[in-house]
Amino acid sequence: MTRSGDPEWIPVVSDCISFVMSSAVKERPPRGQNGKDWFGCNWVWDDNCLGFAPDLHQPYLLEDISSWRETVIFPDLDAIDWEAAAAKDLEDVNREEKAIRIMLESGPFERSHHILGFEGAFMAMYENPDEYKALIGAITDYKVQLIQKLVDAYKPDEIFAQDDLGHNHGPMFSLDMYREYFKPAHKRISEAIRKNCVIHTHHSCGCMEAFIDDLLEVGVQILNPIQPCNDWKMIAEKYSDRVSFEVGADYHIAREDSTEEDIRNEVRSIIDLFGPHKNLILGAFPSNKTCLDKIDIVLEEARNYGSGFYRH
Repeated sequence: MTRSGDPEWIPVVSDCISFVMSSAVKERPPRGQNGKDWFGCNWVWDDNCLGFAPDLHQPYLLEDISSWRETVIFPDLDAIDWEAAAAKDLEDVNREEKAIRIMLESGPFERSHHILGFEGAFMAMYENPDEYKALIGAITDYKVQLIQKLVDAYKPDEIFAQDDLGHNHGPMFSLDMYREYFKPAHKRISEAIRKNCVIHTHHSCGCMEAFIDDLLEVGVQILNPIQPCNDWKMIAEKYSDRVSFEVGADYHIAREDSTEEDIRNEVRSIIDLFGPHKNLILGAFPSNKTCLDKIDIVLEEARNYGSGFYRH
């Protein structure tokens, strides 16, 4: 994770990391249920995709960016018993065997479009950039405070910070717009994580390779999940000495027509490409119900092929 030594095998995410969701954080409704988060944004649970999406049948929290100060109410983080939540959430976690990963959902861009909708967020960038920046700044203030609460109570090894920046074919916005609106926020988040000697992982779905230089510049230490729509070969060759990669075998397990051979070949190709750089953590990331019956194939192949990779 820190590229500070020579690994003996290719680690598998589920074998070496305990993924902890703080029960005190309400960035989504309870899993499996429709409802509101602690900002008041509406969500629907999709049982096939195993996740939430904004409820498009309900109005967004904010229609006019200029009224965000009156409309957006941030959670009172000081009113929460963080120690009690951590004691509950870590009750069955073995710190001696696994690293502790705390999930930080809804980064500044994501939270802005949960509040405004995608169209509303993009229009605000163009029509009222000062107010949009102010909203992003307030979201980041809240995130920095939340990070410290989580670090103090949970004492994690890693914080897994989400902010999806890409769609399947490229960035959602230009690099110039990223640098104007979101890079300063990501820098503050990374500094808040790393000042506590906690590892900063940045999660972005989609084709986000255009942002890697900037993400590393602000302090990101691990990139996740580096989906296949990115140029894996370029990324492995260009960035392996600067960042670790948590890559998911998520292409063939999500396809109904894939075979066991397809899945095993995908796992081996990931290890063959990223493994020699000694900074790969490999996982199986289910994105729909189709994946669930195939995850064991990924894990078995990753363990079998990865266990002896550095002895070849």
